[in-house]
Amino acid sequence: MTRKKYDFEPTFAKGIKSDVVHQADIVPEVAFNDDEVHKQNGATRELSQNGNTKVPRDAEDGQEQSHDERPKASGRFGFVRKGDKQEMVGTLELFQFSTKFDIFLIIIGVLGSIIAGAVFIGNITILGEVVNIFTEGNSSSLNTNSTENEETDYLGEIMPYIYAYIIAGCISILSVLISISCWTWSAERQVATMRKRFFLSVMSQDIGWFDLHGSGDITSMFSEDMSKVQEGLGDKTGIFIQWTCTWLAAIIMTFTRSWKLTLFALPFSPITMFVGLTLFRTMRRMAAREAKAYAKAGAVAEQAFRAIRTVQAFQGQEKESERYQGHLGAAMDMASKKGLVIGLANSSLWVIVYVMFAGVMWFGLWLIQNDGLEPGSILQVFFGVLIGSVSLGNAFNNLESMSNARGAAVRVFKIIQQGSSINAFSSDGLRPDKLQGSIEFRHVAFSYPARSDVQVTKDLTFKVNPGQHVALVGPSGCGKSTAIQLLQRFYDPLAGEILVDGRNIKDLNLKWLRGQIGVVSQEPVLFDASIEENIRLGNVSATIEEVEAAAKMANAHDFIKSLPMGYKTNVGERGAQLSGGQKQRISIARALVRNPKILLLDEATSALDHEGEAVVQAALEKAGKGRTTITIAHRLSTIKHADKILAISDGEVVEEGTHDSLLQSEGLYYQLVQIQTQIVKESDLDISDVVIVEDTDELSVHDSLLGASFRRTRSNGSTAETNLVVRSSRRQSQISARSGAEPLSEVQETLPEPEEESLAVGLFDIIRYNAPEWHLILIGSVTAIIAGLIQPGFSFLISELIKTFELTDRGKQRDRVNILGTIILCIAVLVAVVRVLMNYCISKSGAYLTARLRRLTFESIINQDMEYFDSPYNQVGSITSRLSGDASLVQGATGAKVGQILESLSTIVCALVISFVYGWKLAFVVLSFMPLMVISGLIQGKVMAGAAHKEKSQLQQASRMCSESVDNIRTVASLGREDFFVDKFDHLIEANKRSHRVKSVVFGAAYGIANSVLFFAYAGSFYYGAVLIDDGEMEFYDVFRVFGAIIFGGMVVGRNSSFGVDYVKAKLAAGRIISLINRKPKVDVRDPSGEKLDNIAGGLSLEDVVFHYVSRPNQRVLYKLRLPILPGQTVALVGASGCGKSTTAQLLQRFYEIDSGALMVEGHDLKQLNLRWYRQQIGVVSQEPMLFDYSIAENIAYGDNSRQVPMAEIIEAAKQANIHNFISSLPKGYDTNVGEKGAQLSGGQKQRIAIARALVRNPKILILDEATSALDTESEKIVQDALDRASQNRTCITIAHRLSTVQKADKIAVVSKGRILESGTHKELLTIKGAYYRLQKAQGKRHHRDSDE
Repeated sequence: MTRKKYDFEPTFAKGIKSDVVHQADIVPEVAFNDDEVHKQNGATRELSQNGNTKVPRDAEDGQEQSHDERPKASGRFGFVRKGDKQEMVGTLELFQFSTKFDIFLIIIGVLGSIIAGAVFIGNITILGEVVNIFTEGNSSSLNTNSTENEETDYLGEIMPYIYAYIIAGCISILSVLISISCWTWSAERQVATMRKRFFLSVMSQDIGWFDLHGSGDITSMFSEDMSKVQEGLGDKTGIFIQWTCTWLAAIIMTFTRSWKLTLFALPFSPITMFVGLTLFRTMRRMAAREAKAYAKAGAVAEQAFRAIRTVQAFQGQEKESERYQGHLGAAMDMASKKGLVIGLANSSLWVIVYVMFAGVMWFGLWLIQNDGLEPGSILQVFFGVLIGSVSLGNAFNNLESMSNARGAAVRVFKIIQQGSSINAFSSDGLRPDKLQGSIEFRHVAFSYPARSDVQVTKDLTFKVNPGQHVALVGPSGCGKSTAIQLLQRFYDPLAGEILVDGRNIKDLNLKWLRGQIGVVSQEPVLFDASIEENIRLGNVSATIEEVEAAAKMANAHDFIKSLPMGYKTNVGERGAQLSGGQKQRISIARALVRNPKILLLDEATSALDHEGEAVVQAALEKAGKGRTTITIAHRLSTIKHADKILAISDGEVVEEGTHDSLLQSEGLYYQLVQIQTQIVKESDLDISDVVIVEDTDELSVHDSLLGASFRRTRSNGSTAETNLVVRSSRRQSQISARSGAEPLSEVQETLPEPEEESLAVGLFDIIRYNAPEWHLILIGSVTAIIAGLIQPGFSFLISELIKTFELTDRGKQRDRVNILGTIILCIAVLVAVVRVLMNYCISKSGAYLTARLRRLTFESIINQDMEYFDSPYNQVGSITSRLSGDASLVQGATGAKVGQILESLSTIVCALVISFVYGWKLAFVVLSFMPLMVISGLIQGKVMAGAAHKEKSQLQQASRMCSESVDNIRTVASLGREDFFVDKFDHLIEANKRSHRVKSVVFGAAYGIANSVLFFAYAGSFYYGAVLIDDGEMEFYDVFRVFGAIIFGGMVVGRNSSFGVDYVKAKLAAGRIISLINRKPKVDVRDPSGEKLDNIAGGLSLEDVVFHYVSRPNQRVLYKLRLPILPGQTVALVGASGCGKSTTAQLLQRFYEIDSGALMVEGHDLKQLNLRWYRQQIGVVSQEPMLFDYSIAENIAYGDNSRQVPMAEIIEAAKQANIHNFISSLPKGYDTNVGEKGAQLSGGQKQRIAIARALVRNPKILILDEATSALDTESEKIVQDALDRASQNRTCITIAHRLSTVQKADKIAVVSKGRILESGTHKELLTIKGAYYRLQKAQGKRHHRDSDE
């Protein structure tokens, strides 16, 4: 339950940091807390990290959707933007999922809230009567001349009120227990039902709906919106009722005590509320702006860390640090201004309270002298009006939570009520007993819902006979993958029909239809479960023998059995623990285990190396026998033997036939073959090396048949940005496998928890980083101590007022009250000055500290070596979270917290001095309640956000499942496993509901007990005080001095009792931060030492290099690898995935230190060279080019961060990379923003910009790591030409799986298991018929040569 902060509230509320009130605390305190506004404001979340933010995507067939076109229900960071009109459901509609038992709980909760609110005012009433007893015992009446000297039996007279305190305490415990428990339990039950209905409705939607609703939006609704609804249904509503009853009871009580004094004091109430609410809203807006700045800084950090190899390769650390610090500066300025507003808020409200007290005191005395008012009524009216104002303000804040719940429920309820024309849970439709497997598309026209103005298929017509193998070919965006998705009925066509065995698929039961289809997609998607469970998703009834048989067919059994846990091995989120090839083989096994009648293969072997591909391709061909098979392939050699090939262009079949007949017709298929043949011209290879990748299609300006537009529609209906991200995930797994993240066989299934790398630090070690702001800290500390002295002074003045009532001389009374009133007004002025200075200085110093720690931590992280980033505990989401979270934790125990602690210590010292001076015996008795009050504060601090605010970890697993299911909805739908995930989700929700039932009772009991401690403290203190007065050891007013001072001090301790926990967390966080700031990587680019050669020609040599990754100490990646590279020579490294090729490339950039051997540069040991200078000599183009969210010009200039690159050089580099003409054709030219990760560009465009980036620094050494593997045929030709041109007169190291791209290399080195098996030219290696020759044969053994075609 997120509590609305910045209420002006008395100690009884502030002391517990909760909406449940310390019902017996009478001493007012107004506090605006700097750090709490972040907890209240939903905008404080930094981007990130982690994980639910969905990047818009281009779909496979060219569909693109801009950020502006995505449906938005709220502002970017989770709050409603100014000017947005928020739609709400009715209040009663919130409870539409309640059962009769829930209604019963709500009724009981309402009664508990009413009683809890009413009991509170009984406390003030009792206090006033106690004051009357003590004052009347010393003076018979201020309105008579009586001089009665009889001794008063204080103990006897006060005992009824002692009993009243005890009874009120017991009632408080019971009512709060009932209120909190019933409301929270009822809310959890209702929201559990909502969550289940919500997820069921989401999984029932068609794929077109998901194109318009990203997983980030859905997960946000599941977590954030549901939490807001739960707040509105839970104890927020109960507390609203409680506060409203408190306000109503306070007004009734004050009018019954003195309607005249109440009418005098009541006007201060709306003033207090107006000032408090106005300043609260101001601070909330400022907190939102501060959060935006931090979020932008977080986005910079995330982007830099995700592209860390690119950043370090081009030495962009300083540039990224400057960008990061720029956003921190904006956040720091806003935090400083916010501190000033907090100071103004606190001082303003304190001044109002003091002025009201002075006015009530003056007018109250007049009423005592002239209207017979009792002395205790002054305190009753003062505190009654004050508490009534606070209660109404708190009620409004909880009402705001209800409004937020009503707004959040709109989106949630719309999803729950959303129907779907393609519902996987529907039982409607035919279920034929037998399926032959014939497929027919009749004049199918289709547009994706996200871009209805772009028609993907126009008149798609073709027929597939039972058991026939049909291949779909064509340029990217032509509609091939769209046809696959339409056949699975992911969408319904706008026109035409799709028939299976002569029946329209709309007439077939959807679950039955998808159960007859096996799909292997280009991007294999696995779930966070064991390998066995992932394969069994294809057929939930499959036995372990059937699972293993399917794995054997997919060539996956051997590697699975080599894993520590075998088939029980968990693959991690999205199969992250496996290489791309391993994931694809498991995906194939999953499709084969269901023994489908129809098999759909969309680039099914794209992630496999050539040896693995040959085996799996043979398995797929075997599996396809007797089944209707539709294949999409860009390696045209893989489909030459298809029964029929359909060439598709612009959403229509332009030609069909066999491979031979289509070549004779010289149409589209012939053109594609010719392009591939041209690439491999003068080669002995077949055209199987050439790949057309639909989702990274390059623009063709040469051929109208292959034409596309810069913004295009793709086959899966999602946007380009997301598709690129998904592709990047697959490729990254391949890169990881090659660069040391070996297949899971080399990794333990579960890694041990890492020990916290943390130094033992203290508060002064933390504050040392705040040293430049010492003057702000000094002023803040002094003013905090003064503020702390003022607070017990106020309770002392109350006792002085009570003492005034024993005087019988009215003139002396007036004089004394005038003096007290003047002192109070002076204190009001002092408080105004002190609190403004305190909050401003401490907030500003804390903002500087946070910004400084973030900056230093960021600079340290971005300069760490790759060994740091390879650690599974240093994933991007984790380190960005730590970067922001640890700095915030440190600020939570410094900054404003230091001021609060100094103020608290000052208050306690002053309170103890007062209490022991005026009554040491009573002081000890009152102090005996201190441990209970501290424990009370700790208990309430633990659950201060309210019982309805579930711990984040409780629903984390369910939230992950929701996110994972939605992210991979196409795989879930094609498998027909929506019900499986819904059942699993329901089980998690039910488990959470059961645990929450117990917690709600525990929270209610803890609150009830903690809420009632002061009732018993009052009873005990007044009882013993009366005994001491009767014994003549104390005066009655001294009882109030001792009692008020210690109770007030105890409340301060209670309010800040969580500081101990915060301080421990801050120490650990500071230790981690300081350790990281001081962490020196093995390869430190910041080290200025090392030799800088005057001239470098590019000669390199690897001499007996041995290397292993730290994360795999027992797995050697390179073993005595020897490879001389002459200046200007082009050397190609070839071999299977994981053999050490990319590791070699990274060692040449000195991303890691080798274990033994030597890396020589021009005869000099690489370790002896200045690293910064050396990397300046290298240009890198990787398989997945990482571009930044800059303009094209800035991305190219990123290649040389040592200077300001002139525009002329940028253009020249673009020309060399064959991208200048394309850039010039864009509306903004070189100023065109490429989007996050270059999402606005196709794969070929990104690759050529990456080449230009590498060339702009004019490197002596060029490293090309699979630089064309992601491209389609046309793009590959253009980019390969650019690479050939770029490598001239440079030392060039090329890594490639497609051997056709390396045949012109001066030297080809075959790498296997970390060693060079053989090296030589292409012809030399073919002649000796060794490992290179076998690789060639593996690629071409299933196909005839195409050199004559």
